[in-house]
Amino acid sequence: MFDISKISSQQPWALNISFNSRIDFCVWVLLNCGVQIPPFKHHNSVHQSLLSLSLDAASWYTWLLLVVATQDGRLNWHIPDIEAEVSRQTERTKQLMQQYWSHLVQNNEISDPSRIFDSQAPQLNQYLHWQEEQYQQALKSIGSSSKDALPAMIYPGEQQVKEQLESLWSVYQATPKDTNRLEDLDIIGSFYQELKQQFSSKLSTLRVYLVHYPAPIFFPVAPVSILVSEAKDLSFEDLRNGLFHAAETLLTS
Repeated sequence: MFDISKISSQQPWALNISFNSRIDFCVWVLLNCGVQIPPFKHHNSVHQSLLSLSLDAASWYTWLLLVVATQDGRLNWHIPDIEAEVSRQTERTKQLMQQYWSHLVQNNEISDPSRIFDSQAPQLNQYLHWQEEQYQQALKSIGSSSKDALPAMIYPGEQQVKEQLESLWSVYQATPKDTNRLEDLDIIGSFYQELKQQFSSKLSTLRVYLVHYPAPIFFPVAPVSILVSEAKDLSFEDLRNGLFHAAETLLTS
C-alpha cells in the first residue's frame, strides 16, 4: 500500500493507493461470470463460471459503491481524544529522538530541543483534527453497513444473487492473484504534489484501488475513489491523463 498524508502548515491532504481484495472481487465477478457492465466491457461475455449470475448494472453499481465505502481506510482514522493523542505522539517522538537531540545540544547546534516539539504540536493538532473529519465523512458513506462485512453480505439485490456471491467469494479467495503492484504504487505516488495542487480544495482525499482487469480502466467511484487496472502497461503520460480525468469526473459526481 502507498499512502501519503503530510503534516504541514497548509491544509493536509492524502493520496492512498492500494490493492483491496474485496473491491477487486467486484470486478472479478464480472470477468468470471461473463457479465459486461460499462466500463468493464472488454472481456469475454461467454459464461465462464459454474454459477449463472443474474446481475444487472444498477445492482452491481450500487453494490460496488457500498463495498468501496466499507473499505475506505479513513474508517480507521477515528481519534477519540485528540488532545491526548497529540501529547502521546509528541512524547513518543521526544523519547525516540533523545539521543539525537543530545548530540545537537553538545555541539551547540540547538539550545532548547523542547521548543521544536512545542512548535510542532499545533500542526499535529491540526492534522489529527483533519483525520477525525475524514473519519466522520467516511462513516457517513457506509450508512448501516459494517466495514468488516464481506462483499456478499452487503449486496443490495436479490437473496439468490447474494448466495451466489457468497459461493463465488470462496472461489475468488482460492484463486492465485498477482498482488505485487509496487511499480504501480510508485508511479501513481509520484503524482502526489500535482494531484494535491489541482484537487485538494475540491476533494478531501483521493483513494486509488488497483484491480485486475485485462484492459486499462480508470473508473471513478464517488465520493473520493478511483479504480485503476493495467497501470503497468500504460505509458507515464497515459497513466497520468487517465488518473487526472477520473479525478475531474469525481468533482461532478
